[in-house]
This record gives sequence, C-alpha cells and structure tokens, in this order.
Amino acid sequence: TKLAITCWPSDDPAASNYLKPSQFFSVTTDTKNADAAVTYLYDVVEEHSSQIFPPLSNKTSEVINGPMQEIAEKVLFGEMTAEDAAEELFTRGNEIMGQ
Repeated sequence: TKLAITCWPSDDPAASNYLKPSQFFSVTTDTKNADAAVTYLYDVVEEHSSQIFPPLSNKTSEVINGPMQEIAEKVLFGEMTAEDAAEELFTRGNEIMGQ
C-alpha cells in the first residue's frame, strides 16, 4: 500500500494550499504499526509542511475592527483610493500596534 498526502487539487499544488506540521496529525493508540505511522508523519509530512506563523498580536483585532473597517468602507464608497487606503492603514495600524 502506498500512502501519500496532498493538498486540494489545482494547476499548481505547491502554491494552492499548505500541509500542517505533523503535530496536527494523530495516530490512534490501537494502530498495529504506531512507530511506523509516527515515523511516516515526521519524515514525510514535515518535509512538505509550511512554516507556522507566530500568533498575531493581541492588538490585531483593534486594527481590524477600527481603522481597517473604516478605511475599507471609504474605499467601497469611492471616498478614498486603494493606494491612499493602504498608506493610511499602514500608518494607523502601526500606531496601534506600537502602543
């Protein structure tokens, strides 16, 4: 039996999705070959896994629910260009994150 792990089908599987590291997979305690299963997960899955990003700052929601929402509405209603919105979000977001 050949085992393999892949992402959702697409023209470019490497860019379509990611695999989570092996600690997110599990091996049942009553499996006949627990050591082989764990080795497989460690060796094969980890090799093809994406980097885990560190947790977001606890101020992220303040940026999302504050300036990001306000600025997005201005863009949607034609009151601000996307370029100006990006600059303002970057500036205001950094101010909040730096507090």
